Amino acid sequence: MPEHSLKLVEVPEFELSRKDLKIAVYADEVILGHLTVSRGGVGWYPSRGQQERHLNWEQFDRLVRSHFGESP
Repeated sequence: MPEHSLKLVEVPEFELSRKDLKIAVYADEVILGHLTVSRGGVGWYPSRGQQERHLNWEQFDRLVRSHFGESP
């Protein structure tokens, strides 16, 4: 199993407003992509420079619930 690491690229001062939180995600020191967190939702930029795949918070909630089920 690969060893994963996360590196913060940009961290807003307090509340996310105009800037997104960006996190670089690595597996065995090879970048997988960038995870972004914003007021509007979450996004994933694959390492090969493709367009962002974005989910608003409601879509993200549905995705997590469909994968893990409803919380007890």
